[in-house]
Amino acid sequence: MHQDWVNTIDKLPGEGLKGRFAPVNVLGVLMNSPKNFGSFLEYWVSSKHEMKLIAREQELIILRVGYLYQCDYVWGHHVPPALESGLSRVEIEQIKQGLDLSKWSDRESVLLVATDELVNLKNISEDTWFKLLNHLDSHQAVDLVMLVTQYIFFALVNNSFRVELEDGIEDITGNKITR
Repeated sequence: MHQDWVNTIDKLPGEGLKGRFAPVNVLGVLMNSPKNFGSFLEYWVSSKHEMKLIAREQELIILRVGYLYQCDYVWGHHVPPALESGLSRVEIEQIKQGLDLSKWSDRESVLLVATDELVNLKNISEDTWFKLLNHLDSHQAVDLVMLVTQYIFFALVNNSFRVELEDGIEDITGNKITR
């Protein structure tokens, strides 16, 4: 892996996407377009630091996108940071159970609904937008849309290129990959 990219990944908050959990296989695919990917990688890492959504909310949204796209790679690589951010194993499983909003806080519920709408409707409905603005400031609203967009990109890349999970990472069904 290109050393500059390794150094960039090391700037990510937390440990969930580093070391044995680093998304090495997808980075290998994206390195086929180094000029474009290098700029995107810098943006992605810096945006993780600048987002005004807390880590738990980010991981909740990312896992939901991964599930909706049935992307084992996004899912598998975000279970460790989700656990690190305070989501429990039970909550992680609930992300796959549809939108039973009684299981989540009001704020988390509206984040999940907005995520589903962005994926399924390619927009946020008026009703959901109004509810979002009761829970988020304008910076957080932009962060939500940008985060969903980033992980739609990652899900499409991983699914289209059929990127394999690394050993020891679990897929959506909870099975750890061993080769």
